[in-house]
Amino acid sequence: MCSNERLQAFEEKLIQELSEQDWAHIFAWRLLPNHYHILASVNLTLFEPWLRRIHNGTSTRWNREDRTPGRKVWYHFIDRIIRTDRHYWATINYIHANPVKHDYVSKATEWPYSSLHGYLRSFGKDKVSRIYKQYPVKDYGKGWDWDQCFHENPVKNAACAATTNGSFINIPDK
Repeated sequence: MCSNERLQAFEEKLIQELSEQDWAHIFAWRLLPNHYHILASVNLTLFEPWLRRIHNGTSTRWNREDRTPGRKVWYHFIDRIIRTDRHYWATINYIHANPVKHDYVSKATEWPYSSLHGYLRSFGKDKVSRIYKQYPVKDYGKGWDWDQCFHENPVKNAACAATTNGSFINIPDK
């Protein structure tokens, strides 16, 4: 369903358009052929219809191109609350390591559709490696309040992160 050309075009559209919103700030992202993750601060009241529009436009275009009317391309998003700095950095590491988890590449740096490359340019390889070791993804989510977060209605204007077919993360303001 998602060729490299489609992934690149969707990444550019999603990240550029979300970055242009005054109600959104992106911290990390990664796109795979069948889902994506975004860690961002957003206004949920504005984000939900915006995301539906992006998903609808992409689905309609790809279904026309593939002659598959009505096929679901993107399904949903789920919200989660980021409660600690450890959770925040482990989430970024999880997002960046996701292509390895799903066996698309052997090293996260090999996957082009990710904010990891910007982190490497901004922080350097040594600091990114230290953060990855300090906040490992092997136990990602273990002991966190996922069920409660899933069922709570996020507060408007909260800081959030989204994934389709994955999780949506709500970061409380500090």
